[in-house]
Amino acid sequence: MTVRIDGNWSYHGLPLVRLESRWLAVDVLARTGGRILRIVDKVADRNVLWENPRVAPHEAPIFASFDDHWAGGWDEAWQTALTDWMSV
Repeated sequence: MTVRIDGNWSYHGLPLVRLESRWLAVDVLARTGGRILRIVDKVADRNVLWENPRVAPHEAPIFASFDDHWAGGWDEAWQTALTDWMSV
């Protein structure tokens, strides 16, 4: 399987890295902590992650309220939740 990595993208002024195969595209916002913004099922032409319609991705100040700045996608909090779930 061939995977292409393209760092020549941006979204709302933030650098975006796209990892893409024949079936899947993953968009990663590097300057927001490596947040996965989108996972697109290319066969169904559908983003499988939720996007906040009211908050665009942006760099938030340190110690800012998570809920006020979360634009959707897959954030680091998901990894903690998965770790907790797997330890049950």
